[in-house]
Order: sequence, then structure tokens, then C-alpha cells
Amino acid sequence: MHKSGYTSAIILAIFSIHLFQGVAMAQPAKFFGSVWQWSSAGSAPQSFTGMFNQTTPENAGKWGSAEPTRGNFNWTTLDAMYSWAETNNALVKQHTFVWGQQEPGWIGNYTNADTVKAIVRNWITTYLKRYGSKIDMIDVVNEALHAPASYRGYLGGNGATGWDWVIWVFQTARDSANKYAPRVQLLINDYSIIGDNTATTSYLTLINLLKDRGLIDGIGEQAHFYEGTDTAVMHANLNRLAATGLPVFISELDVDNADDQGQLTSYKRLFPLFWDHPSVRGITLWGYQQGRIWRTNGYLLRLDGSERPACTWIKQYIASHSSEANSSIAIRRTCAVIGGRALFNLHGQRMGYQAGGEMNRRAYSPIASCGIYLGVPDKQDLRADGVRIIIRQIN
Repeated sequence: MHKSGYTSAIILAIFSIHLFQGVAMAQPAKFFGSVWQWSSAGSAPQSFTGMFNQTTPENAGKWGSAEPTRGNFNWTTLDAMYSWAETNNALVKQHTFVWGQQEPGWIGNYTNADTVKAIVRNWITTYLKRYGSKIDMIDVVNEALHAPASYRGYLGGNGATGWDWVIWVFQTARDSANKYAPRVQLLINDYSIIGDNTATTSYLTLINLLKDRGLIDGIGEQAHFYEGTDTAVMHANLNRLAATGLPVFISELDVDNADDQGQLTSYKRLFPLFWDHPSVRGITLWGYQQGRIWRTNGYLLRLDGSERPACTWIKQYIASHSSEANSSIAIRRTCAVIGGRALFNLHGQRMGYQAGGEMNRRAYSPIASCGIYLGVPDKQDLRADGVRIIIRQIN
């Protein structure tokens, strides 16, 4: 076994297996996360580190924050987030490359299509050059249905497909990711989708355009404003998204209710709908602390550090409705590998080959989904898609 700083190592693959077309496969582990808000890794409270195994930048990853003046980037908060994630073995989703809000104010100074495309391409490429090996997921375009980019006309506008500008952004992201972040998952993200049949249909039109071109790896549903929405409608439309074959990510969940019991009731109605759905890969809260959340009464942790009832219930629900691979917060990043492995992503697509040695878990595929062939011929025998690999030192 290859060693690097380890006296010895044990690889434990923890998964539940079912059969699919003669192939043994594992259910991917789910994550539970919240937004990153701190300018240093050490500033994150223990409650954050103890509760979440995934994070996403609340504001620092938005273009207007990251590049406030052209060519001058502010990486401080993002550097802190990635440092925390590396230390705590957490997953990271970048939010977001293109959005019609919190754009850099200076982008409006440019009116030549080639120039605007070059500027957008530079933003995406610069980000991926810096963080590509550390990113698991990216919200490539945010709120295309509700808040499209102001400069979209220079990226192709509606065009022949009705969504040419979004296709261009995803193609640009894919081209850059192939070079700098080949294991990252490219996502689309929007709000008020599954609570409305028409919105779901519109979203699926765009998703399928991207899917047909091989440009999208997952679907984001923010899940804001669902306190009173019919869960039967939401479940039906969640199934429609899942029918694409793409994983679904609940990306910005919150329940805004000052009444503890009212918030708890809403979470009991909504959280199982998302967590228990087989196509949902994880849930991200859009904040959890009182005074540090955009919806005033959406917090789960009070100023004094005590938990609101919904917080306690969520933690208990995850613990009682997950396998060990799902419920344990830490997802170890390094896999000591014996022999050759063919590598696959969540969709069974071959991602490469590794002939032994020690490998970052991202070399397998995103979302801690290690697609493994145990040195056997391609397209045969055992594949465990979604295996959790743990390295433990033996003294």
C-alpha cells in the first residue's frame, strides 16, 4: 500500500448496495450544509463546523463581490472558505458565476459582444485556475428564469434556442472546467420552481437544452418561500426534475417564522420531502444563525447559542434517517489506492484512470462519489458509485 505520512491505512467503503443491470451500485451519500460568511477559516463557529459538511459562499463568490473593479479580485473570504473546507473535509459549491443581481457595476461600460464574452470568460477561468482542484459543484447560472444577466444580449441573447446566452455560459464553464477542474459538477440554480407546474416546465426546457449538449451535471432548487406551498405539488415537480436523470440539490433552504412551533411544523413538512428523495444529493441552508441570515426569522440557532426546536429536530432526523455514510459529517478527502482503478462520475461516465498511489477523492468524481473498478475490465463487475472512502491512521 502506498504511504504518505501514514504509518498504515485502512480503507473502509461504507455503502448499501442494490443491483442495476447486473452491476452492484451504492447509494450516494447526502450532504447537509450552510452558507460561508467569514473572512478567516478560524472565525467559523464550532456550531458550523459541528453541524455541516458542505458550504457555499453567501456573497463572496458572486461576481460583483469577487471582482469589484475590473481585473482586481477579492479572494479573502473565498480563501478562508476553501481553507476551512480542506481542514474539515467538507464539500464546496461555488455560488455563482452569472446572475442578474450583484453583477459588477463596471460590466455595463462594455457594449461589444466579443469584449463582454472575453470578460466573462476571464472571470470564470480566473476563478477556476485558483480554486479548480478544490471545488465540488458550481452554480454556473443563477436565477436565469427570474433574474437573467443584464449583459445576456452580448452572450447570444435568446437566440435560436430561447436560451442561447445560458448555453454559452455553460459551454464556457465546461471548457474551463475541463482544463482546471475536471471533476466539478456544473449546476443551474433557481427559486420557486417545484411549487409551480409552469415554472417547472420552463426550467425543464432549459435544463434539457443543456443536458442534450452535455453541459449540465445537476439541478438546483433554492427552496425559499415554501412555508405554505402544497407538498403534493412540490413532490410531483421534484419527480419531474429527477426524471431527467440528473441529481437535484436543495441549495438555499430556509423557513422564515418567528414562532418556534410554526417553524418546526414547516420543517417537519418540508425537510423529509427533500432529504428522503432519492435524487436529492444534499441540502444547503441559506444561513442558520440569528442576526446572520437574510430572512430575519429563518434562523435555527439563537444569539445565545441555543437551538430552536427545528434545529434540534433536523439534526435528529438526519441521524435517524441516514446510513453511517450519510449521517457522519466528515467526508474524508484522501483515498490511498491499491492497483488500477477506472473512475466514474454520478452518471456512470468514465472520468479517467489511476494506476495506484495516493489520490485526492476528487480524482474519483464530485460529491464524494467514488466510482471504482477494482482492477477489472471496463464495463464489467463491481461498480460502487457513491462510496464513501475513509482513511484512518493506525499507530
